[in-house]
Amino acid sequence: MRTFACVGSALALALLSASTTYAGSLRAPATPIWAPTWQAPFDEYAGIVSFGNTSGHFWYDYNNGFARTDRASGKHDRYCGSVKSQDTPCTHLVRNGTRYLNFPEIDFCCACCNEAKGCGLVVPNWIGNSNGSYVGRVTTSRGIEADKWLVKGLQSNYWYQTPAGAAVELDQDPDDYQYFDPTKYSTSPINAETFDLPSQQ
Repeated sequence: MRTFACVGSALALALLSASTTYAGSLRAPATPIWAPTWQAPFDEYAGIVSFGNTSGHFWYDYNNGFARTDRASGKHDRYCGSVKSQDTPCTHLVRNGTRYLNFPEIDFCCACCNEAKGCGLVVPNWIGNSNGSYVGRVTTSRGIEADKWLVKGLQSNYWYQTPAGAAVELDQDPDDYQYFDPTKYSTSPINAETFDLPSQQ
């Protein structure tokens, strides 16, 4: 297993140092807390130097300390692209406080960074912990009614979820826009093997 210092700040780091005010016309609902286990497919538009589109899937298992993000192409992801800047699938795996990057089609896996550097698992109440503010109930560009929250950190971060709590969108403006499919959002238990590293498979 190789170790690389990946370029960019992890979501957990990007969401720190928040200070915002209420800007919505509706009474703010309860501050979102992620389900301890959830998953959903997504489409993404992202990039640091150049932008591109991809699709993927996100799995989250907070109680066991796991998270996984698959992308059909990691070229425009701030981490995958800093290690292998090519159009190939890339998976983020967070286990025991370390973020790994796996490129299955080119048989390459490395340890990227750890939670001490902001690369660990996002906590379920990250919006409340970062003093997030309610923007209002909106209709997204994809026609989905959602509650929108703003968290100011190293950048403006927007979280959208349905009134029932299903993931809709995560914008790390202006670098990364993830559009989840709330109709396929699930909080069912996730098989532990989903989070295995290549050496464990």
